Amino acid sequence: MNDIMTRIREVVNSCLYTVTQEFEDVDYANIKVISKKHFKEIFFKHFMSLPDEQFENLWNHLPVNDFGNLDYHKFLKQFTGESLDVQSKGSQATSPAKQSPSGPPVELAQQLASVTPSMSCEVIEQKLKKDVSKFWKAIEKECKEKDTEKQGEIDAKDFKDILKKFCTIIKPEEFQQLAKKYDIKNTGRFAYNEFLQRLVLSLGPLDMNPQQRMKIPHPKIPMSPGAEHEIFTNLMMRIQPCITKCWKLIRRTFKAYDDTGSGYISLFRFRQALRQYGIIITEEEYYYLCSYYDKHLQGMISYNEFLRAFL
Repeated sequence: MNDIMTRIREVVNSCLYTVTQEFEDVDYANIKVISKKHFKEIFFKHFMSLPDEQFENLWNHLPVNDFGNLDYHKFLKQFTGESLDVQSKGSQATSPAKQSPSGPPVELAQQLASVTPSMSCEVIEQKLKKDVSKFWKAIEKECKEKDTEKQGEIDAKDFKDILKKFCTIIKPEEFQQLAKKYDIKNTGRFAYNEFLQRLVLSLGPLDMNPQQRMKIPHPKIPMSPGAEHEIFTNLMMRIQPCITKCWKLIRRTFKAYDDTGSGYISLFRFRQALRQYGIIITEEEYYYLCSYYDKHLQGMISYNEFLRAFL
């Protein structure tokens, strides 16, 4: 249950605006509650799939009212630690006088100010993902030529010019959103390494686009990832071309080693399978890969979670 709660917290905090909108869309009476059926659909879509028994256990830990409906404001507050007062559909922002005395007044504009930019960036990144995933090596090469001090960042205008060569044209205001997000040090420069890693790799909470066909199934047992060390992300970027080229064959090999059908195999067999496809990992890289996918030191790795990072 702790791993499930951790996953919920990760998704709520990274996709707060999207999840809130989903709840509001099925709150037809605008009474800040949704049915168990609607919650389950949204949960399976954005968080993870669970067996019925586990879902029932989770439901018993959530803020459900006497009528068996979920109070989604309390749910969001439970996993963000913040008091939410999101504007109702078609209404004006709630005035401070109408706020609940139990928490500080938070108007819609303030709430959206903290989440809208990042959500806008997610949409823009999704738009660019296919082209960036295809041409990321060429993009990286040109960025490194501009990055004479090897800081992992270049002037935002230079990055925009490079992006135009390889990617779908984006609007000036869309690039401004990206430039704001990837100006990590507030110097007006664009952190291209961060950008490429985010678009090429799918690490962190599972957040499937509902229009995308899932290539591999949700994990039966939720994984709580470890820290993303630079050596780990560099490794993942290095092996990305090989993995994406033959991931189906690699997965077939992993499954052949998975005697119990659990979706997990031993770290030894995992490394052995990768060697069959010419993917050699140094001891240092192997250590940080294990730190991410096996942070509890169980000696096992979810091969579906590993492959999902590249798809």
